[in-house]
Amino acid sequence: MNINLNDFVKALYKEANEKDLLLEIGINHFLNFSKINKRPATVEFYERKFNQLIDYFHQRNIFYISQITNEVLITYITEQQHKGLKATSINKNVGAIKALINYLTENEMINPIPIKVKKLKEIIPQIETIDLETIKK
Repeated sequence: MNINLNDFVKALYKEANEKDLLLEIGINHFLNFSKINKRPATVEFYERKFNQLIDYFHQRNIFYISQITNEVLITYITEQQHKGLKATSINKNVGAIKALINYLTENEMINPIPIKVKKLKEIIPQIETIDLETIKK
């Protein structure tokens, strides 16, 4: 295999300047931060969600934070909808992923990942009100 010196240097430079983390390492950083700055219930929520998400991602050969793309999240959302998960739950799960990526990006642990997935429309149950006349009867 022939590779010219210029291409080889570019490849080395790119590799040296790319920041990425294994899912587990990124999640551990985020959870350690959360334990100090978030409510215990929030930390427990993140721990539960990330354990589920690690399994999901590993089953799809996604091991690094940089592999989480819009396409991956859209596939995740679609699969969860087909399983019958409510929009509220899916939005919370995607929100946890976005919070993780934002934290790691802000702390310069990874290169920015442009996540543009919008929240699903949540159906708010309607509460029937009883008019005053009915109450009086």
